[in-house]
Order: sequence, then C-alpha cells, then structure tokens
Amino acid sequence: MKTSDEHQPPQAGENMGTSSHESSSLEGKPEFRRLSVGEKLSYGIGDMANAFSWNFIASFLLIFYTDVFGISAYVVSVLFLVGRLWDAINDPLIGYLSDKTRTKWGRYRPWVLFGALPLALCTVLVFWAHPEFSETGKIVYAFVTYGLVVFAYTCVNIPYTALSAVLTQNTSQRGALASYRLGLATAGALITAQFGARLVPVLADFAGGDMAMGYLLTAVILVVLAMPLYGLCFRNTKEVVPPPEHLPKNYMRVALKTSFHNKALVIAISAHFLVGLTIYGRMAVVTYYFTYLVGDPAMTGTFFLFMQGPMMIGSFIAHHVADRMKSKGRAISVSFIIYGILSILNLWLTPLDNAFAFWALVAVANFMQGIGYALTYAIIPDTVEYNEYRFGVRNEGVAASLTTFWNKVGMAIGTSATAAILGMLNYVPGGVQTAATLSSINIIMFAVPGVAAIIIGFIFFAYKLDYRTYKNIVEELAQRERAGEEVEPR
Repeated sequence: MKTSDEHQPPQAGENMGTSSHESSSLEGKPEFRRLSVGEKLSYGIGDMANAFSWNFIASFLLIFYTDVFGISAYVVSVLFLVGRLWDAINDPLIGYLSDKTRTKWGRYRPWVLFGALPLALCTVLVFWAHPEFSETGKIVYAFVTYGLVVFAYTCVNIPYTALSAVLTQNTSQRGALASYRLGLATAGALITAQFGARLVPVLADFAGGDMAMGYLLTAVILVVLAMPLYGLCFRNTKEVVPPPEHLPKNYMRVALKTSFHNKALVIAISAHFLVGLTIYGRMAVVTYYFTYLVGDPAMTGTFFLFMQGPMMIGSFIAHHVADRMKSKGRAISVSFIIYGILSILNLWLTPLDNAFAFWALVAVANFMQGIGYALTYAIIPDTVEYNEYRFGVRNEGVAASLTTFWNKVGMAIGTSATAAILGMLNYVPGGVQTAATLSSINIIMFAVPGVAAIIIGFIFFAYKLDYRTYKNIVEELAQRERAGEEVEPR
C-alpha cells in the first residue's frame, strides 16, 4: 500500500501524466455518465417533496405559533435554538449511518423512501393546534413535535443531499442535478407559499373561521402531495458510484477531521450557514412585513410569486452559467454579489411607493439568487472527490450532514433572532406595531440577506475547484485505482 503526502488540488493545465486515451476512458466510465432528463427530474422532485414540508414550516410556523397557537415570541425563539442543538446530534449521526448503509437499493435511496411517511406525519403534528391545552401544555407539545419533525426531516434530507454524489461523477451533470433540485424545490416552495397565503384562510373560513384548522388541513394536503414524489425519486434514480469496500474503524472521526481540513467543503459550509441565516430569517418575517408594514397580508402570496418564480428560472439555468464560466465558484460569486446589491436597494422601496421598481428588484435579485443557491448544492458532491484525493476518505453522507447542519444552524439563528427581536420590541399579535418594530422587519427582510449574500460572493473567490481542476482530480483517482494505490486515511 502506498501512502500519500499532503496533496494540493492539481491546477488547471497541470500535467498529471494522464494520456489522452486514459482521459477519454474516464468519459466512458459508468460513474462519469451523463444523466437523462427523466433522472434529473426524478432527483429534483425529491426536493419539491421536501419543500412541501420544510418550506411550509420555515415560512409559516413562526406566525402560526405566535398568532394562532398562542405561544410567546420569546418561547418560540428558544424553541428554534433548542431544535438546532438537537440537530447538532442527529445531523452527523444520520450522515454516518447513511454512509454505512448497504442495501440492494443503495446507500441513500432507502432513507428517502422510508423516511417520507414519518416526515409527513410529523409535519401534520406540528401544525395541529390544541387550544384546550394549558400554556405549559402548549409549550411542551410544541417542543416535542418540533423536535420530531426536525429529526424526521434530517433522516430524509441528508441522504437525499448525499445521493447526488453517487448518481454521477461528472461535475457538469452534478451541476444540472443541483439546478433541477433547486428549481423544483423552488417550485414546491412557491406552491407551498401560495397554499399558506391563500388556501389557509379559505379552509379556515370553511371551518367556521378557525385559523388553526386552516393550517392543519393545508399541512395534510401538502404532505399528501409529497408522498408520491418521494416514490418517484426513489424509483427513477440509480446509485452508480460504488461505496468503499471497507470503511476505517474510526470512520466518523476521520471523516469529520478530514472534512474540516477540506477547504472546498469549508467554503460550501460557510455559504450554507449564511444562506440559512438570511433566507430563513427573511422567510419567517415575510408575512409580518406585508401584514404590518404594507398593510395587505394577501400580498404575501404575490411576493412569493415574484421571489420564487424568478428564483426557479435562475436555478434551472445555473449549471449552464457554470458551464460557460467553467467554474461553479466564479458563478456563485457573481450571482450572489449582484443579488446582495439589488436586495439592499429594496430596503428603500415598498409596493405602495413604487410598485414597478419594488417588484422588478425582487424578481431580478431572486433570479440571481437562484443561480447562486443552486450551485452551492452542486459543489457539495465535488468536494467528496477532493476529500478522497487529499485524505483517502469518501465522505458523502458526512459532507451532506455538515452543510445541512450548518444551514440549519443559520436558519435557527435567523428565525430565533427574528422571534426574539419581535419579543424585545413588544410585538402585539394582530395589533398596531411600533415604528421600531416595523423598521426591524424591513431590515430583516432586505438588508440582512443582502449583506450576507455579498459576503458569500467574496468567500467564493477562494474556491479553486474549477472544471479543469476537478477533472484532473477524478483522473488522478482513476489512475490510483488502476495502479492499486491508496491514500492512507488520516
């Protein structure tokens, strides 16, 4: 067995001793295959199904807790933080378990299929209000059901994220997978937002003005729509990148250690943390913005349409932008910086003052965000080969769990900070809000995500895995496999 010294990624144009014949043979490997449109769609609708659960939670759970279930904003802020601490345990655990899973269906696909029903049930439980409960009973119920839905979502989403790394090793095709994934997830989020903004009140009126029943019935409809999508994702995808023949006994420790020395993965983690911090913080406050600052809660659905429609289009073309630039990192930098600038400009506009300028900025900004956000998922599987090249360990599940975990940490901070700020500013559910409360809602809505997006853009100037560099790494790994060489895990 040969061991390797510290490896740096082979740079674009670097001669690694790979002949043209060997390079072309790499293109013909099953692991380097191109995917059909049906396979990409089938993978992407898995995240549409996720959106029917998680985006409904992210966008409407805060206002459901404060204005319907009757829990104080302070308690909700603690609830969201505790939920993320719970994630600190179960995210890496599920990543580790899914990496070690061996079935006739693969490592990750069974988790997506068999985790779907528990996630659906837990989503319904979260939105099942119990007005007869005491205040303490409501708090206990919220903590238990939120903890359950967080765990159920982890069991589906982390293996789902890891799945893209084993469907193909073709970096352009992985970009396409991420485009389909985020494009269809955004479509799911758009449907969810319209259901939350428009269907909830309709169902509430049908139930005699009972908003709690409106939320519950909407949750039931969404999870019923999600179930067949998970089945199609499972049925029409195939894991072709084989698992390691054996994992080191101390795999979890080695995988975590090498992951945090993997610069490309650390950059991806940083981006997902900031995205979680800002996007979910903003999503939690959208309903408040249009209810109290604009004075038209029905316009919430219009905002999600102008936000998620262009974002979906941007997501679908993201891999073409990366292909043109020959670098996912450069495409992420440009798109997030433009998005950040445009988002900050929206701080001084409302749909009441200048409707055309307001909605145009929302649309263009989120089109650019769709490009960048899709590609932040596309780089995660590429970091797996880099980890194998540098440290001799493939870490699909652990890499997915780390990015997902830090995205959820960002989400927890964003949503809990939003709830805490509302509490500190004496937010009155359904009442008249102070000028300070309205100003804070506006800042969370536009300025905070704008600044964070610009930071993400500058961070990705340090991302070096362009297309040529990545291909050189995969070719080097293929040479090692043919020669029987291994990098000693360390």
